[in-house]
Amino acid sequence: MRNMGYKFGTVFIAVLLASSMAATFASGQENAGKVYGHVYSTDEGLITGATVTIVYEDNIFQISIKTDENNYYEFDNLSAGRYKIEFRAEGFETYWDTFSLSSGENREYDVKLEPWQPYPGEREPDAVIKGYMRDVKTGGPIEGASVSISGGFRILEETDIFLPPERWGGYNSTTTDENGYYEMKCWSGESWVYAYAEGYREYSTQVTIAENEVKQHDIQLEPKPPRTAKISGYVRDRETGKPIAGRQGEEFWMEGAWINLSNQEEPDWSSAQTDENGYYELITYPGYCTIDIWANAYYPYRMTVDLEENESMTIDFSLKPRPSPDSILHGHIRDVASGKPIEGAWVYAWNEERFAWGEGRTDENGYYEIKLVHGYHSISAWAENYFSNSTVFEIVEGEKLELNLSLKLGGEPIVPYLMREALAPPDWSYGPMRGDEESGRQWYAVDQAANVTLTPQRSIGALVVILIVLVLAVPALAYGLRRR
Repeated sequence: MRNMGYKFGTVFIAVLLASSMAATFASGQENAGKVYGHVYSTDEGLITGATVTIVYEDNIFQISIKTDENNYYEFDNLSAGRYKIEFRAEGFETYWDTFSLSSGENREYDVKLEPWQPYPGEREPDAVIKGYMRDVKTGGPIEGASVSISGGFRILEETDIFLPPERWGGYNSTTTDENGYYEMKCWSGESWVYAYAEGYREYSTQVTIAENEVKQHDIQLEPKPPRTAKISGYVRDRETGKPIAGRQGEEFWMEGAWINLSNQEEPDWSSAQTDENGYYELITYPGYCTIDIWANAYYPYRMTVDLEENESMTIDFSLKPRPSPDSILHGHIRDVASGKPIEGAWVYAWNEERFAWGEGRTDENGYYEIKLVHGYHSISAWAENYFSNSTVFEIVEGEKLELNLSLKLGGEPIVPYLMREALAPPDWSYGPMRGDEESGRQWYAVDQAANVTLTPQRSIGALVVILIVLVLAVPALAYGLRRR
């Protein structure tokens, strides 16, 4: 199978799934399962160094390993549940599949990968680009630098917005050796060459390559100045003054606050997560910098600073908490044809006014319950092999609103999007977000463990009785006053 692209909606769902589930694989657990096997090519040849990735779909937890010299791979200490497994190897088509693993099951999964073939109409590489990469100041070679080429478009004489497939090129990349030398296959036509090396400014330029040409393209990179500027401080809750504490590790990326710095003068980006005391520290280049601070359940904050060489600046931040849940949505998800409850369906509700979202999953009775912040919401429900169902609703503060949905059988299997950057964002804006006003429209997850105080509900009958009492009481009171 080809590794196909996904629409934004799928990516958005995956980001929500990733941020709402923090459970991980437990090593050494009882009844742990195992998945193992070999990776071959379709001509029975061995493929060493293939990358095998497994995703636990219930927890959106991902592990990647490489096959050994015997083509063998193994994942152990696996929990029971549904998984996605993906196989990648250079020069071969990507293959993936889904399966369910029982408690304590040891599953052998061998796979044969087919050699990569271009899409119908695409061209095979028909040229070569090579050259040396050197330091522009010293003239010395730069080893281990990344060089890539993208394009190979054959421009039409007439003006066309979309080029036909037979004029498409491709993408290739390599790294420089100890002499700074690189060489790779490419496509004739118009292309962009990109180069990157640690400690140097990035490089890009456009090149034109003829069919069957061996293009000599030497690259000179300019060193960046040393990182001598420092920003540090504490991030606290504005109302309580307590530190917004974090813990290090990918599984804890949603905890604490993220401080992200973008240097506008010396194109550079860096980030830090607060520690258990709410402390952060960033080392960067001198220059004019934008700082973004983000923490789940808090409003984001942004400011700019101008850092001098060797300057050490202390900046403490106080973030304003977002609203806590104050209402509850509940109901049942059922099969539209049979009326039977659907277990394990996902239900998501997005507050379009306050940019808060909550999620829940149905139990064996098809029942779900989600804590929300009052306001106008959109809601969607998904289940394995069912089409999704979406609608809108409005819930007021203190209300417990019932909303039942039915799903139609026949949808695609739910497969999480393999996007590691969604699990540990190197940029604060990776959070689920809509619209262009990033700082004001950052989505956040509603705390499903928070307490919610509901407004006491009064039945219509009780209201009628109260109304009758009031109607009788007013004349009686008037009569008593006249008797006096």
